[in-house]
Amino acid sequence: MTTGENIKAFREKMGLTQVQLADIAQATDKAVSAWENGTREPRVVYIERIAKHYGINKSEITDGKPATINDSGPLTDPVNREMMDLFLKLTPEEQRLQVDQLKWILSRR
Repeated sequence: MTTGENIKAFREKMGLTQVQLADIAQATDKAVSAWENGTREPRVVYIERIAKHYGINKSEITDGKPATINDSGPLTDPVNREMMDLFLKLTPEEQRLQVDQLKWILSRR
C-alpha cells in the first residue's frame, strides 16, 4: 500500500471523515484528499500529529502496511479504547463540546 492508501484505510477504520482527520493533523481536508489520491505526499509533521493523537508509531502510517491501533500505544487500554470508540461516534460539534467540557473540568482542579 502507498502512504496515501494507508492513510485512507486508517481514516476509514477509525470512522473519520477527511475533515476530521485534517483537524487532527492540523491540515486541510483538501490536503488529506490529495494524500489519499496520491497527488501529494504528507509532510512528516502531519504524520507525526496523527500518530501522536492515536498513540501509534509513524511507521504504521507510512511503511505500507495497514495501520492499527490494537498493538501499541495508550489505546490498548480497554477503558481508553472504549472512550475513543464512543468519542468517534459523536458528530464533530459534539466532539468539540466534549473536549471543551473536559478542559473546563481539568481547569477547576
